[in-house]
Amino acid sequence: MKLYLVRHGQTEENVSGILQGQNHGTLTPWGREQAQRVALRLRAIRFDAIYTSDLARAHETAQAIAAYHHVPVYPATLLRERHAGIFQGRHISEMVQAESDAGIDHTEYRPPEGENYRDVRQRVATFLAQLNAAHKRDTILLVSHGRWMRMFWSLILQKSIPDALAISQANTCVNVVQGDLTAGFEVELLNCTAHLTAHPEAAAGVVTRT
Repeated sequence: MKLYLVRHGQTEENVSGILQGQNHGTLTPWGREQAQRVALRLRAIRFDAIYTSDLARAHETAQAIAAYHHVPVYPATLLRERHAGIFQGRHISEMVQAESDAGIDHTEYRPPEGENYRDVRQRVATFLAQLNAAHKRDTILLVSHGRWMRMFWSLILQKSIPDALAISQANTCVNVVQGDLTAGFEVELLNCTAHLTAHPEAAAGVVTRT
């Protein structure tokens, strides 16, 4: 199984420091341009299926990519961003303060009505198990969110949650892994945004092995 993972395009909330969580978010003009650029970059890849978070910012990014592919697009709630509970739609500094006031490591903090990072990592594990069973020999595109993708890396690279949270995942970055849950995965590409700084077709051949 070969997985391509793409984060959604830049949103108005990303720019203003608003914590989106499982709110839908709105792509900025640059975010929509990012989506078009990554779509051009990936247009020659033969995907067997596309899975996307059903939140609008990811779904719109996935639809831009899907325009070049005649494959099913499956919205999936398991691909949603971390639920930030009562802090969704508020400035991120408010949740940072609440984490500090809680007196525990911020990676363990579960906001009221929301999730902590272990909850998100469990969702990632559940989704990967389903994917592994259904697509053992397929090439799949996943479009999701920064924190979800970092918990993906926590599992794939067997990193602690704090170490995984330090992995950069820029808007519309491209990540590529190949393998399965039994044998493990080889990372072919991590957080590549060459399509944003060069002509997207020129970026298509960029591969970095880690």
